[in-house]
Amino acid sequence: MGGTSKEYGLIYVAHIPRTGGNAVKLALRLSDAGHRDWETTKEALAIQREWANYKRNTGMSVWDGYFKFALVRNPFDLLPSLYYLPNRSDIRAMRPSWEDFVRDPILKPGGEGTQRLPQSNIIGPEVDFIMKFENLAEDFENMLAAAGCPKPYPALPPPEPYSLLNATKTPPNVITPDRLPYQQYYTEPWMIEAVYENFAADFERFGYEWEEEK
Repeated sequence: MGGTSKEYGLIYVAHIPRTGGNAVKLALRLSDAGHRDWETTKEALAIQREWANYKRNTGMSVWDGYFKFALVRNPFDLLPSLYYLPNRSDIRAMRPSWEDFVRDPILKPGGEGTQRLPQSNIIGPEVDFIMKFENLAEDFENMLAAAGCPKPYPALPPPEPYSLLNATKTPPNVITPDRLPYQQYYTEPWMIEAVYENFAADFERFGYEWEEEK
């Protein structure tokens, strides 16, 4: 799922789960800085073909004139977050073993709605600004500056407990509190090699790598 903001000419190219997208969308949507016209789209921006359809459907004048941004995350950290995400019962019911998921990571299984990683394929090539989950608050501020938009917050608030009651004040939590450091999920050398192979495009494009646990 992506979205557009007409007033400031923003297109959120694709919402990849567990990259901080809900925090950013709420910040743009619920602020008093003029982003209330944020519109989500039902278009599934999951693979290159669907992304290309979205480009066609918006019209070239809109697509070329709007500022396009996306959010990504280190694949090594993204996979455990996707696999162990507690509130996605539909995905949890269909998921394979963790080992099989590492071998063949699918963002969303199920027939024609299947969404496949890596992230680079999901967001497509024509993006003006890439925000990284690991540097979310600073990248959010830099993205707004690059797009010429006012800040909906002095800075994107850091991850913290969230409820609908304070949704107008605090974006949702983007980190699962009981998650282990991602390194501890890759218990065999072949797992690391598999992630490097499956996400080769992400490692090359976004500069991610395996980091030793601190």
